[in-house]
Amino acid sequence: MAIAVYPGSFNPFTIGHLDVVQAASRMFDKIIICIAVNFEKQNSNNLEKRKEQVQSILEEYGLLRENNIEVKFTDQLIVQFCHDNSADFLIKGIRNTIDFEKEYDQAISNRALSKKLFNQEIETVWIPARPEHRHISSTLLRELKNYDVSL
Repeated sequence: MAIAVYPGSFNPFTIGHLDVVQAASRMFDKIIICIAVNFEKQNSNNLEKRKEQVQSILEEYGLLRENNIEVKFTDQLIVQFCHDNSADFLIKGIRNTIDFEKEYDQAISNRALSKKLFNQEIETVWIPARPEHRHISSTLLRELKNYDVSL
């Protein structure tokens, strides 16, 4: 069974994130959306609240009924989370070349770290954003929320 983890802070979960989940659900037997603590970002919502928000959106789009998608959260290293959940793949959404450069280095590190710690090579699968959603980011949505504006 091909199990993939889609990690992120998802603060908030965007239409771009949803697109990635929809695409990945056609590629893998099981997807675990992993709401992870990112110590570099300020998280305005707690993990449980973000988990509820993500589940609500997935339910709205009928994605939780498929039984191949679940939502969890963690404060572990992502490679540890993958190992604990028998996942061999990480899913990453890519909006532009800046995202790719950052995610490429992270993928190399995750592969090496998972090999060293668990003798398991975690592979990263990149899913490009749809052109109409490339400009949307969680940062942008949080900023617009300060002005009571939504996309």
